[in-house]
Amino acid sequence: MCLLLAAGRLQATVYGTSQLQQMASAMQLDARLGAMPDGMHYRQLAFQGHDLTIVKRNGRVEHIGFALFTPFQRTLTGHQPILDFLERYTLELSIPMKRQKDVPTQMVEDHVDIRQGSLQAVSSVLLNDTTCAFSMENRFGKQMLVKWSRGLQTVCELSFPLDFELLSGMAMQEREQRFLEDLLRTKPEVHGQLPATTDGMKRSIATGHYLLQGEHYYTEQLNANKYYRQDSLGHLQLLYDKRYPLESLSNLMTTASLGEGINVKLTLNRYGLKKEEHSVQLLQLNNYMLAQGCKIFFGLMNFDGQQATCELIYKNEELGYHHVMKACIDTDVITRQQSSITATLTIFQPTSRVMYLFDEQKK
Repeated sequence: MCLLLAAGRLQATVYGTSQLQQMASAMQLDARLGAMPDGMHYRQLAFQGHDLTIVKRNGRVEHIGFALFTPFQRTLTGHQPILDFLERYTLELSIPMKRQKDVPTQMVEDHVDIRQGSLQAVSSVLLNDTTCAFSMENRFGKQMLVKWSRGLQTVCELSFPLDFELLSGMAMQEREQRFLEDLLRTKPEVHGQLPATTDGMKRSIATGHYLLQGEHYYTEQLNANKYYRQDSLGHLQLLYDKRYPLESLSNLMTTASLGEGINVKLTLNRYGLKKEEHSVQLLQLNNYMLAQGCKIFFGLMNFDGQQATCELIYKNEELGYHHVMKACIDTDVITRQQSSITATLTIFQPTSRVMYLFDEQKK
């Protein structure tokens, strides 16, 4: 990691992952990356004659990869984590680094399968021809198939698993550590847009509030529903009223619009059966999850009229992982200015394990 002289003191270049730091060092780009301002830097640096894309956020290098996608293609395509992976992975395999395994063996172990074309096609063709059409197909949330084509001709086609360790370039221990660092750095801010009309909502005859039905996960009881009421001016507000505790708790736990002053006493289940206790604000937790692209699903496990035991699923479909949290919540949190929730969180579970984990945590 390089050190830059800034404002009269030495300042280290900060990287989003250890892998990015190793890649930058191997390409001898530390100093130049450290001097770059925040933002996306497209084709401003090159490695072995091939242009790169660099992304910096909050002073941290978050992405280094071959410039396979133009800024316009990134905006049009979306799915930034997948595009980042493709750029980073193809660059990483081209860097002469110390490796425990050769490139073909590494690709076999990563289950990255080149179905047509080659890695050489990526650097020799795609980097010089941004007119190739790009397509991607998510196969049942477990595998991604991507293809570059020119007319009816396929230039390159490959598949890879939706495995967060592969896509992020981080092992479990590093993922956990960075999860905590980023969570604790997140600002506990209130934000979120309210719908302007009741279009698409169902109105409860008994209570008068409105239901905006969201996705459900495995069962209809585990869902992303939102509940609204109209104020005296007819504007929609999130329902947050102790007379309707379950609807209010669902809104509280799945948005970043409620819960100022609510603290979460969080037990984190870590790799190797370790447990750690942390204190975070609920708004901090929800802001972090939403910023990571997670959909939040709320399910009720038990309710005695005063205390609710709830299950939260934080689903990142694009990267193939979930966080799962079991929370005990007293309904008094709805009316108190300062209160707390007790919760246990298991992070970065592969999609294939979530159903098992959901059953396991009910015990």
